[in-house]
Amino acid sequence: MNINECQSLGERCLTPPNRCSGFNWTGHFYRRVKTVDVVKWVATFVQLVGYALTGLGYAPANIYVFMLGIELWFAVGFLWKDKAIMIVHIGAFLSLMFGFLASQ
Repeated sequence: MNINECQSLGERCLTPPNRCSGFNWTGHFYRRVKTVDVVKWVATFVQLVGYALTGLGYAPANIYVFMLGIELWFAVGFLWKDKAIMIVHIGAFLSLMFGFLASQ
């Protein structure tokens, strides 16, 4: 698979541009990194930060962080074409938004 084919699949090659996975010239294994994998792990980290802020009592900063995490997880659902993930995060977004507005 060449670099153009990798990029058309939403993947980024880490080492040599001639293939997406295999062994490089030093003998070390490398793999392709998909955009959705990066978004998924960033979203997970953001959600964990939101939980930490909630536990430490940092409101409303925790709500803003959770909103970002929800948006990122919605993007993951979109990239995976997974309607269940998208719907649950729309519900989470609306719940947080209505709760936040009601508390003001």
